[in-house]
Amino acid sequence: MKHIFTTAVMLTSFSLSATEISNFNETAKPGNENLQPLENETRGAATFYTVGATNDCDYRLGATKIQDALDDAKINNIDEVRVQEDTYVENVTIDDFSVALRGGYSSCADAENDNQNDGSVATIIDGNAVAPVIYIIGSTQRNTVSIENITATNGLGGGFATGGGITALGADASLQLTDVNISDNVGILGGGLAVLLGDTDVSAYNLNVVLNTADQGGGIYCEGGSGGSIVINGSEANGSGIGLNSATDGNGGGVFVSNGCSFTSYVGTADADGFFNIKGISGNIASVHGGGIYAEGGSAVNLYGYQSCLFECFGYNSAPVNITNNLADSADTFAGRGGGIYATGSGTQVTIRNGLINDNDAPNGAGILMADLASLDVNSTYETGIFTLVETDCWSPGSCSQIVNNVSEATGGAMRFESGSTGEVNRTHVQDNLASFGSAIYTIDANTVVSAEGSLFTGNGSDGVSSTDNNVFRLNTDSTLNITFSTIADNNIPDANEVIDNSSSSLSVISSIIHEPNSALTIYTSTTPTSSFFDCLIVHEDTSVSGVVDDPEFMDRINGDYHINPMTSPAMDFCDSFFASPQFTDIDNEERGYDWNTVNNNIGPYDLGFDEQNDLIFYDGFEPPAP
Repeated sequence: MKHIFTTAVMLTSFSLSATEISNFNETAKPGNENLQPLENETRGAATFYTVGATNDCDYRLGATKIQDALDDAKINNIDEVRVQEDTYVENVTIDDFSVALRGGYSSCADAENDNQNDGSVATIIDGNAVAPVIYIIGSTQRNTVSIENITATNGLGGGFATGGGITALGADASLQLTDVNISDNVGILGGGLAVLLGDTDVSAYNLNVVLNTADQGGGIYCEGGSGGSIVINGSEANGSGIGLNSATDGNGGGVFVSNGCSFTSYVGTADADGFFNIKGISGNIASVHGGGIYAEGGSAVNLYGYQSCLFECFGYNSAPVNITNNLADSADTFAGRGGGIYATGSGTQVTIRNGLINDNDAPNGAGILMADLASLDVNSTYETGIFTLVETDCWSPGSCSQIVNNVSEATGGAMRFESGSTGEVNRTHVQDNLASFGSAIYTIDANTVVSAEGSLFTGNGSDGVSSTDNNVFRLNTDSTLNITFSTIADNNIPDANEVIDNSSSSLSVISSIIHEPNSALTIYTSTTPTSSFFDCLIVHEDTSVSGVVDDPEFMDRINGDYHINPMTSPAMDFCDSFFASPQFTDIDNEERGYDWNTVNNNIGPYDLGFDEQNDLIFYDGFEPPAP
């Protein structure tokens, strides 16, 4: 609320400033008579101006060449300003009109013929550390502002223009960014890009937001107001991303979304390391919460690691959307949460499809932390479009969504849910995460409810190293965890500890496999649980839980293949769907409940665990090698 109020006050104060700026733009500046385009009379219905250093450029003199071209474009209804490759030290305002600002021309002759380069060399606008590099305002009409092949750098946000690189304040605009780099800027809210109030919808293709700093939203800050959205798309070969940004006095190292803003990304990689490959959201830090992303106030975060095509295509199937190597609590107060993602507030929604949440760090909720009625939905998808049911391979067949290698010093290595938040963690591989309590999932507080169907939990914990890993799942204080058709195996829990600690909470585990290689208890109740229900389980011990003690006969557990062997596994055709009716296909997109004629049903045709075997030829989830 403080942020909303502060920005609203800024916007109110801004109404006069916008008028002053508009009047100033339409008044001849000293020396401006030398900058008027010489071709106005001969070109006739001119549609663009050119800016550069040579005599054939329309604007070539003075310290504000780009701004002067934009001012005259507004007056004369010119559609484009084309800018030669060079460094321009100025601060640009686009005030309530539609225009395309296009860089990347080797010369003004190339600009005249629209021979734009391939994007490898951009036009640089240097904000000289006095104001935002590009400032977009105006709401008397819906405007379309297009920016191409531009690097916005060395800007400084201040006052109501809080973003250092690009600020859109109270604007009614469609902002289109193509091959744009926003780097080395300093802001208050949004070091690189700030979308504040108004109704600004940003559509970006091959966008780089790197090495920016702000109090909050080191890379991007979006406050919805009456609208507000950001959609990031890109080519498979492009290395674009939101990386190495810092929130130095608050939340959202990479991205901060608030007040109903919608943030969607289709860009990612499985190989980001946070320093040399910043694709996706990688290597960002926050002094408090949300190293990668911080979301609040009914905002939406959508991460889609697949291709979706309707009238145009977004994303690709060859790589996930990744949240990698982000850090919360850089101030070392031990209060910071959500190394990868922090989401809070009623109506705040995080949706992940074919994502990779990996190598993030925070004292609590290293991968993801959900709080105060926020909701999480993680799943795999195999469809290529909104209205199609065409199956396609994802970036990692059999493991399309992954939450792996996240490290918490306290609770919730992969995920922590608290204060009435909810989570759906379906068809997801949760592996090699560390925490003192709940290396995979930690839940606490009443009305906190988490469900997992068709998921695989392996390798979580470090077998007691660094005093961690008391349990894979930890439930506290009237929270709820429901696990169905999932496999929990080979987690590194010490013999003296337990896989699941259910303390004063509600737990159900149905049609699943829990099989650890040591004598760790399956279930431990340190205080009386609210409720516990178990049905159709294969387990490694039955002193703490009712189930069948047997070897589930995984395909190759030594090498990490936890599909069940259709020739030997007792998990085949084991259960019915009376207590747990599956919502989804299995993690390989195979239908549940396939009834094998050669296997005698236990009580039904449903296989236990994350894997339903229904194809003898491709039973391990991977096609055989070509002959």
